[in-house]
Amino acid sequence: MKIFLIIIIFLCCVLIGINIKSYFIKRKTFYQNLNFFCENLFNEISFNNQKLSIIVRNNFYNFNEDFNTILLSFEDFLLNKISKKDFEKSLNKNLYYLNKTEIKSLLNFLYSIGSQTKEEEIDKIKKFIKHINIPIKEENEKTKKYSTLYFKLFIVLGLAIAIIFI
Repeated sequence: MKIFLIIIIFLCCVLIGINIKSYFIKRKTFYQNLNFFCENLFNEISFNNQKLSIIVRNNFYNFNEDFNTILLSFEDFLLNKISKKDFEKSLNKNLYYLNKTEIKSLLNFLYSIGSQTKEEEIDKIKKFIKHINIPIKEENEKTKKYSTLYFKLFIVLGLAIAIIFI
């Protein structure tokens, strides 16, 4: 019974470490996908005269599942299938690893695209790409530093607890 309890505690520590590592990786992946989406959006607006909903639909499956869910919700919002409030709820639910300021910045960008002339849209997207390059660098550094650190820390913590109980 004691060994079973030690194994359970160790596994819990490992799972906590995996969840923390996953948090950092999801943030990093989100910002990389957002940057790639903005670059695709920039190219599509620069060279094609398509509706924004078609551009968003064409970008499905280029990203991970989380970002595809966001794009799907955004397309539904553009086509008036869901309300603004439902769209915001969907983002808050799916982007649980971002803080409110980051979500608000993303919402402001998404609400603003498609409402101006082609040149203004291109300029706005360029500025947003420059704006998100800062968090991309920060998240890359944080992921390198902290994701494996926390994972290893919780493994060591689990081992230490196991040794104490033995």
